[in-house]
Amino acid sequence: MPYCRNCGAQLPEGALFCPNCGAAITPRREGVQTTRISKRLAVVIVFVILITITFVGTNSQIDPSEAGSIVEEMEKIVPSLQLIFGNNFMHCLIMFTPVLGPIYAGYVLYSTGRVLAAFGCVEGISPNLLFVVTFLLPHAWLEYLAYALAVSQNIWLVLMARRHQFRAELKNLYKMVTVCALILLLAAFIEMVIIIFYG
Repeated sequence: MPYCRNCGAQLPEGALFCPNCGAAITPRREGVQTTRISKRLAVVIVFVILITITFVGTNSQIDPSEAGSIVEEMEKIVPSLQLIFGNNFMHCLIMFTPVLGPIYAGYVLYSTGRVLAAFGCVEGISPNLLFVVTFLLPHAWLEYLAYALAVSQNIWLVLMARRHQFRAELKNLYKMVTVCALILLLAAFIEMVIIIFYG
């Protein structure tokens, strides 16, 4: 039997208003559907923001000596499936941290843009061209999707905590961490295939 969300009174089947307090009765499905739409919209907005932050980093001024140091450090790294996945998943897990996660995401993705700017400076290539080429590769889209899911879930977790629904949202958090891990594993696999065949 359904109960009124406002006063807790038992509701007759099909009631549009509570007979006890007069509150309008809205079916739970509408609320769930609205929540799903809101969450999807949040992911899209965060996704666009994260790409924009990387673009800003790509177009930041960089000193040639700093660019050289960044490129030298990057070239020392020997890519492997475990390293790529581990690095990306570690960043993603930190992005789930309430309040600090979005700030950390901004820092990481701005730094990614700075790496593109450094390679552009050292190689004499337009950093914007490197930015575009990066997003022609499928693993970049997958990585940014995972980061957008992490940051939007982080924001949603904070909102639900303010509404005293933190525990209910924790189940979604666990699911989202698993989804992000799978997405990043697939992205790392694709990146390794690209490195092996084209690197």
